[in-house]
Amino acid sequence: MNTGEPTDIVLPRATAAVFRVLVGADVSFSIRQLARVAGVSAPRAVEIVNHASERGLILVELAGRSRMCRFNREHLAAGAIIELVTIRERMLRAIGDEIALWSIAPLHASLFGSVARGEGDTNSDLDLLLVHPKGEPEEDWEEQKYTSGVSLRAKIGNHVSWFDISMTELKRAMRVSEPITTEWKKDSICLSGPPLSDLFRQMRGKGK
Repeated sequence: MNTGEPTDIVLPRATAAVFRVLVGADVSFSIRQLARVAGVSAPRAVEIVNHASERGLILVELAGRSRMCRFNREHLAAGAIIELVTIRERMLRAIGDEIALWSIAPLHASLFGSVARGEGDTNSDLDLLLVHPKGEPEEDWEEQKYTSGVSLRAKIGNHVSWFDISMTELKRAMRVSEPITTEWKKDSICLSGPPLSDLFRQMRGKGK
Protein backbone atom coordinates (compact mmCIF):
# COMPACT_ATOMS: atom_id res chain seq x y z
CA MET A 1 0.00 0.00 0.00
CA ASN A 2 1.12 3.55 -0.64
CA THR A 3 0.98 4.53 3.02
CA GLY A 4 1.40 8.22 2.18
CA GLU A 5 -1.74 8.24 0.02
CA PRO A 6 -3.48 4.83 0.25
CA THR A 7 -6.35 5.88 -1.99
CA ASP A 8 -4.10 6.04 -5.05
CA ILE A 9 -5.16 2.44 -5.65
CA VAL A 10 -8.33 3.93 -7.12
CA LEU A 11 -8.50 7.73 -6.73
CA PRO A 12 -6.10 10.48 -7.85
CA ARG A 13 -4.49 12.32 -4.92
CA ALA A 14 -6.44 15.57 -5.45
CA THR A 15 -9.76 13.76 -5.76
CA ALA A 16 -9.06 11.82 -2.58
CA ALA A 17 -8.16 15.04 -0.75
CA VAL A 18 -11.44 16.71 -1.78
CA PHE A 19 -13.55 13.72 -0.79
CA ARG A 20 -11.65 13.36 2.49
CA VAL A 21 -12.66 16.90 3.44
CA LEU A 22 -16.30 16.39 2.46
CA VAL A 23 -16.60 12.97 4.10
CA GLY A 24 -15.11 14.31 7.33
CA ALA A 25 -17.67 17.09 7.73
CA ASP A 26 -21.44 17.46 7.87
CA VAL A 27 -21.36 21.01 6.55
CA SER A 28 -21.23 22.51 3.08
CA PHE A 29 -18.13 24.15 1.61
CA SER A 30 -17.76 26.75 -1.08
CA ILE A 31 -15.38 25.78 -3.88
CA ARG A 32 -12.78 28.18 -2.50
CA GLN A 33 -13.08 26.81 1.02
CA LEU A 34 -12.98 23.23 -0.24
CA ALA A 35 -9.86 23.90 -2.32
CA ARG A 36 -8.07 25.57 0.60
CA VAL A 37 -8.85 22.85 3.15
CA ALA A 38 -8.08 20.04 0.69
CA GLY A 39 -4.85 21.67 -0.42
CA VAL A 40 -5.69 21.71 -4.13
CA SER A 41 -6.03 24.55 -6.62
CA ALA A 42 -9.44 26.15 -7.11
CA PRO A 43 -9.61 25.11 -10.82
CA ARG A 44 -8.80 21.51 -9.86
CA ALA A 45 -11.46 21.58 -7.13
CA VAL A 46 -14.00 22.80 -9.70
CA GLU A 47 -13.12 19.90 -12.01
CA ILE A 48 -13.47 17.35 -9.22
CA VAL A 49 -16.76 18.80 -7.96
CA ASN A 50 -18.23 18.98 -11.46
CA HIS A 51 -17.22 15.38 -12.21
CA ALA A 52 -18.61 14.06 -8.92
CA SER A 53 -21.77 16.17 -8.94
CA GLU A 54 -22.68 14.88 -12.41
CA ARG A 55 -22.64 11.41 -10.85
CA GLY A 56 -24.56 12.46 -7.75
CA LEU A 57 -21.75 11.95 -5.23
CA ILE A 58 -21.42 15.64 -4.42
CA LEU A 59 -24.49 17.80 -3.97
CA VAL A 60 -24.14 21.41 -5.11
CA GLU A 61 -26.46 24.25 -4.06
CA LEU A 62 -26.28 27.92 -4.99
CA ALA A 63 -25.95 30.39 -2.12
CA GLY A 64 -25.79 33.81 -3.69
CA ARG A 65 -22.83 33.70 -6.03
CA SER A 66 -21.23 30.71 -4.31
CA ARG A 67 -21.62 27.04 -5.10
CA MET A 68 -21.92 25.15 -1.82
CA CYS A 69 -20.83 21.52 -1.89
CA ARG A 70 -21.48 18.60 0.42
CA PHE A 71 -21.03 14.85 0.26
CA ASN A 72 -24.12 12.81 -0.68
CA ARG A 73 -24.17 10.08 1.97
CA GLU A 74 -27.31 8.57 0.44
CA HIS A 75 -25.53 7.63 -2.78
CA LEU A 76 -25.04 3.93 -3.40
CA ALA A 77 -21.30 4.52 -3.84
CA ALA A 78 -20.99 6.64 -0.69
CA GLY A 79 -19.91 3.71 1.46
CA ALA A 80 -17.17 2.76 -0.96
CA ILE A 81 -15.86 6.34 -1.06
CA ILE A 82 -15.84 6.54 2.74
CA GLU A 83 -13.96 3.24 2.95
CA LEU A 84 -11.35 4.53 0.51
CA VAL A 85 -10.68 7.92 2.06
CA THR A 86 -10.45 6.50 5.58
CA ILE A 87 -7.94 3.76 4.72
CA ARG A 88 -5.19 5.37 6.81
CA GLU A 89 -7.38 5.50 9.91
CA ARG A 90 -8.46 1.90 9.33
CA MET A 91 -4.83 0.87 8.78
CA LEU A 92 -3.86 2.26 12.19
CA ARG A 93 -6.86 0.57 13.77
CA ALA A 94 -5.97 -2.75 12.11
CA ILE A 95 -2.44 -2.62 13.52
CA GLY A 96 -3.73 -1.82 17.00
CA ASP A 97 -6.38 -4.53 16.79
CA GLU A 98 -3.76 -7.06 15.73
CA ILE A 99 -1.57 -6.31 18.75
CA ALA A 100 -4.62 -6.35 21.03
CA LEU A 101 -5.05 -10.05 20.17
CA TRP A 102 -1.68 -10.97 21.65
CA SER A 103 -1.71 -13.26 24.67
CA ILE A 104 1.46 -11.52 25.89
CA ALA A 105 0.70 -7.82 25.81
CA PRO A 106 3.53 -5.34 25.22
CA LEU A 107 4.13 -2.67 27.83
CA HIS A 108 3.94 -0.24 24.93
CA ALA A 109 3.49 -0.41 21.16
CA SER A 110 3.61 2.43 18.68
CA LEU A 111 4.06 3.15 14.99
CA PHE A 112 6.90 5.47 14.04
CA GLY A 113 8.87 6.50 10.97
CA SER A 114 7.66 7.58 7.55
CA VAL A 115 4.33 5.73 7.77
CA ALA A 116 3.49 7.42 11.08
CA ARG A 117 4.31 10.80 9.53
CA GLY A 118 2.12 10.08 6.49
CA GLU A 119 5.14 10.28 4.20
CA GLY A 120 5.54 6.61 3.31
CA ASP A 121 5.03 4.85 0.00
CA THR A 122 4.59 1.31 -1.31
CA ASN A 123 8.15 0.41 -0.24
CA SER A 124 7.86 1.73 3.31
CA ASP A 125 8.03 -0.69 6.20
CA LEU A 126 5.58 -0.45 9.07
CA ASP A 127 8.07 0.52 11.79
CA LEU A 128 6.66 -0.72 15.08
CA LEU A 129 8.25 -0.04 18.45
CA LEU A 130 7.58 -2.69 21.08
CA VAL A 131 8.54 -2.52 24.74
CA HIS A 132 8.42 -6.12 25.86
CA PRO A 133 7.63 -7.31 29.39
CA LYS A 134 10.03 -9.26 31.60
CA GLY A 135 9.87 -12.97 32.23
CA GLU A 136 7.64 -14.04 29.35
CA PRO A 137 8.56 -17.04 27.14
CA GLU A 138 10.67 -15.70 24.28
CA GLU A 139 9.38 -18.32 21.85
CA ASP A 140 5.75 -17.29 22.46
CA TRP A 141 6.65 -13.60 22.13
CA GLU A 142 8.47 -14.15 18.83
CA GLU A 143 5.61 -16.29 17.51
CA GLN A 144 3.18 -13.41 18.14
CA LYS A 145 5.38 -11.03 16.19
CA TYR A 146 5.77 -13.44 13.28
CA THR A 147 2.05 -14.23 13.05
CA SER A 148 1.04 -10.58 13.22
CA GLY A 149 3.70 -9.60 10.70
CA VAL A 150 2.24 -12.06 8.20
CA SER A 151 -1.32 -10.91 8.94
CA LEU A 152 -0.51 -7.20 8.59
CA ARG A 153 1.44 -7.83 5.38
CA ALA A 154 -1.67 -9.50 3.92
CA LYS A 155 -4.00 -6.68 5.05
CA ILE A 156 -1.84 -3.67 4.21
CA GLY A 157 0.73 -4.92 1.71
CA ASN A 158 3.79 -3.60 3.55
CA HIS A 159 6.39 -5.44 5.58
CA VAL A 160 6.53 -4.99 9.34
CA SER A 161 9.82 -3.96 10.92
CA TRP A 162 9.77 -4.64 14.67
CA PHE A 163 11.93 -2.49 16.95
CA ASP A 164 11.72 -4.69 20.02
CA ILE A 165 13.33 -3.45 23.25
CA SER A 166 13.03 -3.90 27.00
CA MET A 167 12.11 -1.15 29.43
CA THR A 168 15.73 -1.13 30.58
CA GLU A 169 16.92 -0.57 27.01
CA LEU A 170 14.35 2.19 26.55
CA LYS A 171 15.60 3.93 29.69
CA ARG A 172 19.19 3.66 28.51
CA ALA A 173 18.32 5.04 25.07
CA MET A 174 16.55 7.98 26.64
CA ARG A 175 19.35 8.61 29.16
CA VAL A 176 22.01 8.91 26.46
CA SER A 177 19.61 10.77 24.13
CA GLU A 178 19.91 8.37 21.24
CA PRO A 179 18.69 10.11 18.04
CA ILE A 180 15.87 7.62 17.50
CA THR A 181 14.24 8.63 20.79
CA THR A 182 13.68 12.10 19.33
CA GLU A 183 11.87 10.52 16.39
CA TRP A 184 9.75 8.44 18.76
CA LYS A 185 8.79 11.48 20.81
CA LYS A 186 7.94 13.57 17.76
CA ASP A 187 6.20 11.19 15.35
CA SER A 188 5.12 7.99 17.07
CA ILE A 189 1.46 6.98 17.15
CA CYS A 190 0.56 4.99 20.26
CA LEU A 191 -1.18 1.70 19.53
CA SER A 192 -1.07 -0.09 22.88
CA GLY A 193 -0.19 0.76 26.46
CA PRO A 194 0.56 4.23 27.83
CA PRO A 195 1.86 6.91 25.43
CA LEU A 196 5.63 7.23 25.17
CA SER A 197 5.41 10.73 26.63
CA ASP A 198 3.99 9.23 29.83
CA LEU A 199 6.71 6.56 29.94
CA PHE A 200 9.44 9.15 29.44
CA ARG A 201 7.90 11.37 32.13
CA GLN A 202 7.82 8.46 34.56
CA MET A 203 11.47 7.63 33.81
CA ARG A 204 12.58 11.21 34.36
CA GLY A 205 10.71 11.27 37.65
CA LYS A 206 12.35 8.05 38.84
CA GLY A 207 15.73 9.34 37.79
CA LYS A 208 15.60 12.32 40.15
